[in-house]
Amino acid sequence: MVTARFYRPSHRNRFYQELTQLNPQQQERLQALSVDDNQQAISQLQQLPLEQRKATAQAAYSLTRLRENGQVRDPETSRASYRLLKSISQQPNLDVEQPRARMLPKDPVDGHLSSTTGLGVGDDDQGSFAQLHYRPAYHDLLDPAAGYPPGSLLQMMALDLRAYDDGSARLQQLDLIRIRSFSPRDPFFQPFSWQLAVGLDQVQSDYAERGEKTDDHLAGHASAGGGVSYALAEPLLFYALATVRAEINSQLDSDAALAAGINPGLLLSM
Repeated sequence: MVTARFYRPSHRNRFYQELTQLNPQQQERLQALSVDDNQQAISQLQQLPLEQRKATAQAAYSLTRLRENGQVRDPETSRASYRLLKSISQQPNLDVEQPRARMLPKDPVDGHLSSTTGLGVGDDDQGSFAQLHYRPAYHDLLDPAAGYPPGSLLQMMALDLRAYDDGSARLQQLDLIRIRSFSPRDPFFQPFSWQLAVGLDQVQSDYAERGEKTDDHLAGHASAGGGVSYALAEPLLFYALATVRAEINSQLDSDAALAAGINPGLLLSM
């Protein structure tokens, strides 16, 4: 029986939470403090108000360690980290400083429930329908973002079922897995944004050369893409990805097709 749980955020999440506590002047100092040749920046740290020095140096040390992750630690980096630690230890503890426990990012478990259910109605070529949506897990772009990386999506076994007014029913869509990781680039990190999806969709095949269209039918697909994302403003995220999609479709002459494209977009977090 589980009697207690403890959330341990990643070091990157901790760093970005620390970053929210810094004003623009502190963030500018942070860049200079986190390089190997940081002696001058550390001496200039004294120009900041007393209550801002320790938080700035701590954030710079966190950034330095993050950049070292997975890398062979060279002597210059070690000396720079030591100078930061020494500077942190020399700063006084002030009552106005926020306890680090209060600076922890929100636990994703406290963000929202994993599963969602939705009902809808509509009309298409087959007639009027009622639709049931069910997602067993885990997080999508419409969920509250607190506790999750910005622009992230992870769905498994999400499905849409439709019942028509003529008494027929069908599986409209099944996402075996759908992942989006739109981590925005910033002055501190330049991550790669990507997406992946495998599932089934109702599609209509269009034979333009014969002037024919097929009825909707299930087709299997796998798609992937990669690119970049940028935070244009606090709630607005721009992304652009090069994508490729493979489709297994019995209505096609070759039973399969491969397509490539560009997927740009904007995400607005409310």
